[in-house]
Amino acid sequence: AVRFQLAGDEIVAEVEDDGSGFDTAIVERPYRPTESSGRGMLLMRSLVDVLECTSGPGGTTVRMVKRRPDVRPSVVPWPGPSRPRRAIGHLKQTIRRYQRDVELMTGQLSPAPDNLDDLTIMEAFAATTNKQGLISDRKLRIKTLEATLEILQEGLD
Repeated sequence: AVRFQLAGDEIVAEVEDDGSGFDTAIVERPYRPTESSGRGMLLMRSLVDVLECTSGPGGTTVRMVKRRPDVRPSVVPWPGPSRPRRAIGHLKQTIRRYQRDVELMTGQLSPAPDNLDDLTIMEAFAATTNKQGLISDRKLRIKTLEATLEILQEGLD
């Protein structure tokens, strides 16, 4: 699905598919010409002011916002139905990913050499001077996501 919205001085585009998903860490990583993926995200990031990407087994959604150059940022509510069941699946996947990150950083788990998520988190962990801070950040994100998940699940009951 492709959606567009004009909101004041912004244009918002959202592209959604129902594929198997991919590693969204690629959105935050710098582009590496030697890798076989990531160029599309680099191009999108360079063309828009806001790039948001969520991906999971139920599909991927990429949301892009382009503002007029002289306009201050604003929050643009998306006028569409929410997808709580899809959000729940994505939250569960993200929680599992962060739990794995913590296990990798604390040495409870060895990184899989062919797993880009594992390699990316280990690169970030090796590069930081505040290793405990990075671990604490992931643990806090897990708790926040678990609380959000609980609220969403209560809304479905």
